[in-house]
Amino acid sequence: MKHHALTVLLLLIISISAIAEKPTYQTGELVGLYERVPALYPDRIVIPIPIYTLHIRVSDVLYLAAYAPIQGKTKPEWHVGTSVEFRVKKRSLFLKRPNGKELELQFLGAVPAPGTKPQSVDQAMNNSDPNAAFKPVPANVREGGLQLERGRMEAILDVVSKDVQEKFYDSAMKGLDWEALTEQTRQHIREADNTGEMIAATSALLDQLRDSHTFFIPPGRTQTADYGFDAKPFGNDILVYKLEKDGPAQKAGLELGDRIVRVDQYDSKRENFFAIMRNLRDLNPTTEMDLSIVRGAEPKTIKIPAKLETPWAQENLNVWVYDLARQPVNSEYPATTYTPYSGDVGYLRLQTFGLSAPIITDKMKKEIVAAMNSAKDSKALIIDLRGNSGGSQEILTFLSGYFADKAYPMGKMIFRKRSEPIEVKPVHPTITTPLIVLVDSTSASASEIFARTLQLQKRAVVIGDRTGGSVNMAHLLWENVGTYDKIEFGVEIASARVVMSNGEELENHGVAPDEFCIPSPEDLHNGKDTCLVRALELSQKSTQ
Repeated sequence: MKHHALTVLLLLIISISAIAEKPTYQTGELVGLYERVPALYPDRIVIPIPIYTLHIRVSDVLYLAAYAPIQGKTKPEWHVGTSVEFRVKKRSLFLKRPNGKELELQFLGAVPAPGTKPQSVDQAMNNSDPNAAFKPVPANVREGGLQLERGRMEAILDVVSKDVQEKFYDSAMKGLDWEALTEQTRQHIREADNTGEMIAATSALLDQLRDSHTFFIPPGRTQTADYGFDAKPFGNDILVYKLEKDGPAQKAGLELGDRIVRVDQYDSKRENFFAIMRNLRDLNPTTEMDLSIVRGAEPKTIKIPAKLETPWAQENLNVWVYDLARQPVNSEYPATTYTPYSGDVGYLRLQTFGLSAPIITDKMKKEIVAAMNSAKDSKALIIDLRGNSGGSQEILTFLSGYFADKAYPMGKMIFRKRSEPIEVKPVHPTITTPLIVLVDSTSASASEIFARTLQLQKRAVVIGDRTGGSVNMAHLLWENVGTYDKIEFGVEIASARVVMSNGEELENHGVAPDEFCIPSPEDLHNGKDTCLVRALELSQKSTQ
């Protein structure tokens, strides 16, 4: 009898345990499913492995979870808008698969589910394909609610503000009350309606230092806006110089040579145009851009819809790097090209001075050596630095060495507590032929130092537009916040100001060419490179 009672009791305990262990699921709607790839570091090869973040809505609560599948596995098998069963246990969220098994995700938290009407790209881009099984979701849902996103951006702000305050070359922060400005930025983040506004506020904090090499690199976005055109300052005008064939801008009626006077609510000036475009394309992108232009004497407004794109780092597994203007440069293609012209005139096109990563500098040195070996017998040499945003000091001094017969100081870098010389040493073969250097408003950093040095050495004639005035030396820091779902971002900080050998500083001033050459709207419209033509004329005269 006792044995029978013990057996019954044991079965009862087992039954109760089985009942207790049977999972209890909630049912919710999958309202968000988006992909984020960790930041691509510029000095190493990275195979991007995506992180998928899911947002499940139950009544007025939003549950947030994320996971990174094993490389090569398929994307999640759930669709936005479908019903899912799930349960939460400590730091995990378990999704019930169609086959009855569970997928364990990292539980990020639960927040009130906002219901504001979509306004920005962050919010609107979910509407582009209603049949897509895998797509981003409006910002008010996708970002996990403003409460969570504001907390993340405040944490990012704290790191960025501290890094800049500790490493910026001027310990007095140019007389700014940095702590007060940081708190003002925090308030802007708390009042922001979407992530783009929060990112823009953080970027604006660093802009107050008015230093070209101090800026915020925001967390990787799932999409950016491409409007299908490029424009830049030509003298004091902003002119369109490149159009994507059949792209949004061309279809909207924009033409080469059009003068841009206003972008959305912003007046377009030489001093602010690139900041405006970075904001609208990358920091806080919009689905449509209003351009006020002048063509001839005719003013008009053109509406250009954005083409939403996955950032390049997420879709290309080649070795890519950032230049100092934060544009991608594909290292598979040469940064240096040499072309012989008639009259024994050589033409060297240098797109970038690269970065300090050995894989880049070694490649660029080989290209420069090959180009200089070709140029050594030319009777004149044109070096085209238009659009070259600068790069490595090592490449700067290496290239300069080909035009030096003895060592000399190019300038110096002044840090908070020390200074370091920038020295040029001769490199064989020495190029003694007449030089012409082409520059424009987007020639920056190392390009400007190179052009100004050859001016000061009486070694070259500089032709073109005043350069960008973006010269200080900087360090790039990659940071992250978050214990479980790490958010990666970066900040570039000017750790030293550059003073030329004659005592002048080019930052915010640029290099004034010996001869100004600024293409007209008609030149751009007709595809005529008047400045290269002028450089060839002067070079060929010097060979006679």
